[in-house]
Amino acid sequence: MFQNKSIFITGGTGSFGKEFCIFLIKKKIPFHKIVLFSRDEFKQSNFSDYLKVNFPKDFKKIRSRLEENFDKPAVAFPKMQFFTPDRCTLKTNVVIAYNKKNFPEIKLNGGGDLCLPTMNGKEILPNDVPIFSDIYLWNYDSMFKTKEVISSDRARFARAWFRYFNDWGEAEGQNEEIAFQTWFNMIEKRYKKHKTKIDLSMHPKYIQDKIRNLEQNQFGFDAFGLKDKYHKSIYSKFLNRK
Repeated sequence: MFQNKSIFITGGTGSFGKEFCIFLIKKKIPFHKIVLFSRDEFKQSNFSDYLKVNFPKDFKKIRSRLEENFDKPAVAFPKMQFFTPDRCTLKTNVVIAYNKKNFPEIKLNGGGDLCLPTMNGKEILPNDVPIFSDIYLWNYDSMFKTKEVISSDRARFARAWFRYFNDWGEAEGQNEEIAFQTWFNMIEKRYKKHKTKIDLSMHPKYIQDKIRNLEQNQFGFDAFGLKDKYHKSIYSKFLNRK
């Protein structure tokens, strides 16, 4: 019925309009496109962001888009950053796919930590290459690590930084506790911005079981207490006050 059709939905941000749109996507109806109409531009923008986050495109589309840009040195993607699996933030675009086959002069020696791509001594910036704004990277950061593992990793990184730059960076050093606390302070500032909610079923299938089995000592369980501090439900806060 809807195959290769353009579907125009009025009241697109209302309860029926949103559910019908999600239904069409979940059922993989082979429509040409969906056009949502709403008098509330703010709700329409929010719903558009919701669809982009919760229904990312598949690998077939990514491969096709990469092949279309094979004459470019790199491409950039927006990034969804997760600390806990129930919410994320849409990060700035990052250059993550670079074309070494056609541009062998690309090196990974740019940025503050000398890990970003450069070409002919100049860093490749997202605004200089095609941006796949409708395909998001899912970044789980340190979600499955324990405090002990994070502390060790951060201290080891700080020692490597010191060997190369002859300074300890932002108060990090050989002391694992100090290295961890510096990292945690940075994470706390970022976690406040994790406003976009997401259901477990929307995560890639290959990682859903791992998320379900998160243990209390792993960062993603509650971000070491930050979840209750910044994103506790109103109902939970009410119960705690009684």
